[in-house]
Amino acid sequence: PHRFGTKQRYEWMDQGLQEFTLCLVPHLGGWREAGVVRRAREVNLPPVPITMHAHPGVLPAAASLAELEGDELELTALKPAEDGHGYIVRVADRHGYGGVGRLIWRGEAYSIACKAYEVVTLRLEERDGRWQATPCDMIERPE
Repeated sequence: PHRFGTKQRYEWMDQGLQEFTLCLVPHLGGWREAGVVRRAREVNLPPVPITMHAHPGVLPAAASLAELEGDELELTALKPAEDGHGYIVRVADRHGYGGVGRLIWRGEAYSIACKAYEVVTLRLEERDGRWQATPCDMIERPE
């Protein structure tokens, strides 16, 4: 093998054994209609199961924290807000059409509109017993 120096410039990359996953997605129509972007995300970021011991718990047997309605949009992030107040949700248009959808968060519905390839960021906070969504920028400042 070649010994690499810190002061040299190399005109090649990715030498050695490479591993990758390839998925063939047969479909009619274009890649957008087939949901190829969503399928790619499912392959690259599979759910991580967590096994727990049996206990009565405090939540119902079935529940949904968040749901996104609208095929044009994709929920790309759900995380605690950096300042510790509420949650941050990011929704994106991955197909270049733009679109409108509805985010349902703990029973409250919020309309979301995205331009082509736009990422929309919302801060979700509970105030006076109800959840409210406030648009914010990517570093969580109100718009």
